[in-house]
Amino acid sequence: MRGRTMTYFDSVNLEQIKCVIRHLAHMHKNILSADPKIWKGKYLKSSKGFVEVLDMFNSSVEPLLKKCDFVDSFQPIVSKYHKLCRSTDFYLYIYQQAHKDLELPSVIVQGDMHPGNLMWSIDKNDNIQNYIAAIVDWQTMQEGSPMTDLARFLVHCADGNIRREAESFAIKLYYQCLIEEFGDISKVPYTLEQLQQAYKYAFLAQALYSLGTMDFFVPSIEEKIKDDKMRKDLFDSGMLKSLHAFEDSNKLLEGELNDLFIKFG
Repeated sequence: MRGRTMTYFDSVNLEQIKCVIRHLAHMHKNILSADPKIWKGKYLKSSKGFVEVLDMFNSSVEPLLKKCDFVDSFQPIVSKYHKLCRSTDFYLYIYQQAHKDLELPSVIVQGDMHPGNLMWSIDKNDNIQNYIAAIVDWQTMQEGSPMTDLARFLVHCADGNIRREAESFAIKLYYQCLIEEFGDISKVPYTLEQLQQAYKYAFLAQALYSLGTMDFFVPSIEEKIKDDKMRKDLFDSGMLKSLHAFEDSNKLLEGELNDLFIKFG
């Protein structure tokens, strides 16, 4: 009665993104302030969850591309990162180690922030508002990077143009919110530069996984949307979201994160 979720083929807006960032900063401050004996080392298994279904998710890539109108733009990037997308070592490094190499303390992350796991407040007419009512489905809760949830949320919940605009302020806003939560910048265990780099790592894992995630939600539109044209439009919007994520991954892997491509790809 208090809220409802969006579909994978909707997009959050900038105000909704800011709301999620504030929630993440609040949650992370509480975790970082808690006695580590309560949680430290108790939520490690779930960081392997998505890695264990890589084969299932990756098997959907080619069928998706065959139905895609912009396959000519997609195929060269997908082919280039074919090996990287299937590298369990790559994903485990991102999920478990990359933020530690940047000397960022771990936090508890929800781990699966896609549109179906975020309930937005609604008004009396059932219209979605810009405020979170609940974050649900915590079965993949894990110990990891403070940027994991933000990257997954932006890749899977925002259209490419919205995500790119949000990335111009998202990490700075998170850092500022964290300072406000602690009430003292000296208590924040991260620097802005560390967080910006950690986001790039987390983004790569989510972006290169996005086609498999997209396929997980395709049956929902095939079941619920009867109009062929509308169904095709929604499919294209989801594929375009993934294409934009792959394009931005390509820039990172050709540039400052080329060492990851050399090592794992």
